[in-house]
Amino acid sequence: MKTTSCVKEALLYEQAGKKVRCKTCNRFREIAVGRLGFCKTRMNIDVKLYTLEYSNISSISANPIEKKPFFHFFPGSKALTVGSYGCNFSCPWCQNWGISKAVPTRARCNNYISPDRLVRMVKGRGCQGTSISFNEPTLLLEYSLDVFSLAKKEGYYNNPVYKSLEVGLYNGRTPIELLERTREIGRTEGLNYVYLGNVPGHPYENTYCPHCDELLIKRYGVDVVGYHLTSENKCPMCGANIAVKNKDYLI
Repeated sequence: MKTTSCVKEALLYEQAGKKVRCKTCNRFREIAVGRLGFCKTRMNIDVKLYTLEYSNISSISANPIEKKPFFHFFPGSKALTVGSYGCNFSCPWCQNWGISKAVPTRARCNNYISPDRLVRMVKGRGCQGTSISFNEPTLLLEYSLDVFSLAKKEGYYNNPVYKSLEVGLYNGRTPIELLERTREIGRTEGLNYVYLGNVPGHPYENTYCPHCDELLIKRYGVDVVGYHLTSENKCPMCGANIAVKNKDYLI
């Protein structure tokens, strides 16, 4: 079978007669020979399941980790972020519909970036880690495992930004007062760290000590503009341990 460099046998599937059952995500779609799955990125070829977008990168940028949004995972660092095509969601408000609705094909592999090349690009673009985002990162499963393995050996962190991880309180047309009230409910229920997003300059973008309310990490949008934790990730005022993953070069 002739394939392009972006076609690779999928890791998670099982045969079901002449169909294959994709087990990459929780849809578990059964796919007939020559047909695509729901996400349009996986095809049944001769009763084997193949991804059509291994290393086929639709988007790439060096993003602040806070854009993921991860506020406690190496704050102030940058992740070289890539995405692919297609999606196993159908969100009507998708801001990346230009790629999430695009269908990769066996014949087209326009933007091939091998795992080792991507890892080399991390240093070249001044990043400290990698991230799979833009569309649903599950679809780059095979690629991300290869990238993460190589990147870890070089001392870089890695993260996929799944849709379920986008847990900040984000402002579109929602009144800020409602966002603030929602944040207070979270704090009342015992959540130590609740943030508002897309409200540049709002005090609830910042990280505060849950014990004494000391300002620990000051942000403006997705930029860290003040960092006051000790080298042991403690509050400088009361000494409480703060749940932040960090490295010495970020302090």
